[in-house]
Amino acid sequence: MDISCSKYGLRVTATSKLLTEDMNASRVLIIILIMMSAYTGSGQASTSVVQGKKRSTTYGILHYAGSIGFLSVGVGSMSRKQTRSVEFLVGYLPESIGGKQIATLNGRIGISTKPYPIGKNVRARLLNINVGVSYAVNCDYDVTRSSVYPEGYYWWSEAIRINLNIGSTVVLNDFYSLYYELGTNELKVVSYALNTNSLSMPDMIHLGVGIRRKI
Repeated sequence: MDISCSKYGLRVTATSKLLTEDMNASRVLIIILIMMSAYTGSGQASTSVVQGKKRSTTYGILHYAGSIGFLSVGVGSMSRKQTRSVEFLVGYLPESIGGKQIATLNGRIGISTKPYPIGKNVRARLLNINVGVSYAVNCDYDVTRSSVYPEGYYWWSEAIRINLNIGSTVVLNDFYSLYYELGTNELKVVSYALNTNSLSMPDMIHLGVGIRRKI
């Protein structure tokens, strides 16, 4: 897990700063909602018709690790051609594992190859790619860097991560999907690029696995 809540430096607690942080947090939530509404508004339906029968394209998700929490739950929707998806997850990292209890809000959009039959009632999506925003909502991270730091001293946001994941999926009986994904984020990529002598490729990769079930 690379989610933590350690705090650097002194916190400015003036009312104006708190209002600014609340506004920035609201913008993050709005971005996540726009990601979902834009996708669903582009012609995505909650059901698709296959051979005269309605088939749900909405599903529930149980996700483990993947840099968004120890366990995450959420919902998603798949396009009728089963090549595009949008998901929203709430992640949880307990204090016993992360040193502090953290919750995250996560929105992501993805593309994948069409399901390929590999056995009776078993299909595989050989390649899945998704990109998303993760926001830590209940720890003392700032969305933007505090004014106590010189401009440009820290370039990254403490509370927000941009994640990119690549993986595969196995679909069972058209209702259950098992998947894995290998991913990274913008902070890991830049840290690796600036410290290639002390960091290795595994240092910038996280692993997530999960199950989806159509609703």
